[in-house]
Amino acid sequence: MSAPDSDTDTQKKRHRHAIRGIKTAIIVGALLLIAAIVYYVLQATDPSPETAAEAEVHAGQKITEETDAAPPDLQQ
Repeated sequence: MSAPDSDTDTQKKRHRHAIRGIKTAIIVGALLLIAAIVYYVLQATDPSPETAAEAEVHAGQKITEETDAAPPDLQQ
């Protein structure tokens, strides 16, 4: 069954606050999503890439010449 009184102008007036709230929530959610994407993209990019040796030094590992040399069974 359909509603006996389907005056759309009256319904628009009665629901305008709820519709405005829904539109506001959608806009705020979209802005937060965009802000989160921008934040994570900026955090993922490193403006000064390091070499592997510099990364090991910053990680607290010491670089020795032994690690750069070939394994003992391959040395001549």
